[in-house]
Amino acid sequence: MVASAKAAYLSAVVLKNYAGAIVRFDEKIPIDNYHIAHPDYVFLNKSLRFILKGEALFYWNETVKLLHP
Repeated sequence: MVASAKAAYLSAVVLKNYAGAIVRFDEKIPIDNYHIAHPDYVFLNKSLRFILKGEALFYWNETVKLLHP
């Protein structure tokens, strides 16, 4: 699940021609800082919260922020 989240994030970076820095997961950041607020993707909060300390959720959050600013 983490690998697919990272792949989705990198795909969004390429799709949107994002020129900023690639953001990396840091487990020191509280998980509440990267909950997904977009109504179409809220279900990911429950399903990915506990996978590798929220790493998959972090990358999906970054993906959604790129695709739906």
